[in-house]
Amino acid sequence: MQFLNNPEVALLLSLMFAMIALFTATHYSWKRLNDAAAASLGPVCGIILILSAGGGFKTVLIDTGVGDMITHFVQSSHISILLVGWLIAAFVRVSTGSSTVASIATGGVLAPVAQALQLSSVGVALLVLAIGAGSVFLSHVNDAGLWLVKEFFGLTLKETFKTWSVMECLLSMWALIVIMLVSIPLM
Repeated sequence: MQFLNNPEVALLLSLMFAMIALFTATHYSWKRLNDAAAASLGPVCGIILILSAGGGFKTVLIDTGVGDMITHFVQSSHISILLVGWLIAAFVRVSTGSSTVASIATGGVLAPVAQALQLSSVGVALLVLAIGAGSVFLSHVNDAGLWLVKEFFGLTLKETFKTWSVMECLLSMWALIVIMLVSIPLM
């Protein structure tokens, strides 16, 4: 059962089932079905790769003791865990260019911290929002989204920085301000 529960095995089995069901229903050639399957797996593999990178980065941070250091820091410094979550997510976002990796890595590192601090469900929800806000901070050249916006709107790189990157920074910082204000009476 553990073998079948593996995400890659489950994806492969579902693909095989879909191909057999489609062949039975439509009688398409196996070449046509194989080409359709190959075309559909490309985007899925990219998503799996990004999620795996975030999970791997999180594991490296936890195994090196960064999570314990952050727990100790937050407990002894009286700095809001919401601000710490935003800062870590923003740092990972800027360094990797991926908001997905930033969210997964920061969430994985701060989950034990949230448990140690015994955050309420509202506190956890606000922490998730703070991490999400930090994960969109400063889109620059290592972010695929920046290049997508640049090409889609026909902007120069300088114009993209002046619009998209500034907008992402403002969005992230205003979200943090609102989250911190909301947290005052709730935490």
